[in-house]
Amino acid sequence: MKMQVIACDVDRRTPAATYTIASADGRTLKTDLCAVCARPLEALLGGAGKPAAPRPAAEETTPGRTTTAPAGAGQGRAARGRRRLRVTTLEEIEARKRALASGKD
Repeated sequence: MKMQVIACDVDRRTPAATYTIASADGRTLKTDLCAVCARPLEALLGGAGKPAAPRPAAEETTPGRTTTAPAGAGQGRAARGRRRLRVTTLEEIEARKRALASGKD
């Protein structure tokens, strides 16, 4: 008969549970932790195993009167759009230089 005992990777206590941690970039880590060493992980997990509480139904709005913003509410600085930088090759720059030099003579 074969018996397997899982011990904590940190302090070698038994019993221990196996935790698998995965990152967004695909790395994974498997570690065995006792209840004491696993407290930080359990605190992070919190209610991860519990089903989510049901959300209240959204209120339905009836078409009708629309509200308008009070006078002066929209005043202020307008948001500036970001301009996209134009990528220019070295050949295009040299061609412009030649065109400007030949046009000034």
